[in-house]
Amino acid sequence: LMENSHDTRVKRAPRSLLLKVALSLTAFVGLCVLIDALFFANEASLMREGGGLELSAAILFAATAVVFIVIVPRVHWVELAQIPILMLLFAMRELDLDKAFTSSGILSLRFYSGDSSLTAKIIGGAFVGLTLWAMARVVLRGVGPFLRGLRSGEVWAYMIAIAVFLTFSTKMIDGLGRKLAPLGIEVSATVEEWAFIYEEIGESFIAVFVILALVDRWKRRAA
Repeated sequence: LMENSHDTRVKRAPRSLLLKVALSLTAFVGLCVLIDALFFANEASLMREGGGLELSAAILFAATAVVFIVIVPRVHWVELAQIPILMLLFAMRELDLDKAFTSSGILSLRFYSGDSSLTAKIIGGAFVGLTLWAMARVVLRGVGPFLRGLRSGEVWAYMIAIAVFLTFSTKMIDGLGRKLAPLGIEVSATVEEWAFIYEEIGESFIAVFVILALVDRWKRRAA
C-alpha cells in the first residue's frame, strides 16, 4: 500500500487520465481473450488454465511492477518495495510457476515433508518467506495510510480497497464446491461455473486497480 503524503504540492492524477488508463487496461484484457478465442482456444473454455484471460492477469501483475518503477520516485522504492515484489509473485503464481518444477508445488506442505532435494526445499522456502514478508509489510506499513486515505476520500485508497476485495473474494470462491462439500452444502454446476468465471475475471482486474492506485497516488497533473 502507498504512503499517504500530506504534501499539498503533490497533485493527484486527473480523473480523465484514470479513465483512460482503466479503459486501456480493460481493452488489453479483452484483446488477450479475443486473440485466445481466435487462434488458441480451439473451442475450449476461455476461462481455462493457461488461457488468454489467465495470461492477461499474469502480464498485468508484472506490468504493475514496471509502472511502480516508472512513476514512483526512487526515494520511496525501498519503503514500498513490497508492492512490486508482491505483484511479481502474483504473476508467477498466475502462471503456476509454484508448481512448474515440483510434483506438489512449493505452497504444499507435502513438498517440504517429502523426498524433494534440500536445494529445492530451500529455494521453495525462500519464495514462501519472501511472500510472507511482503504481505506482512503491506499490512504493517500500509493499513494506517490506507485507512487515512479512505477517510479523506483519496481515489487511490478506494482502488486499493477494490483490489483487496477482489483478491480475497476470488480466493474464497476458488473451488467453491470442494470447499463447501465438507459442510454438507452441494453447489450446482451452474453456480460453480459462474463462480469460476468471477474468479478468473476478478483475478485479471486485481492488477488493474493496483495500477490505477499507483497512477492516482504518484502521477502529477500536467502543468
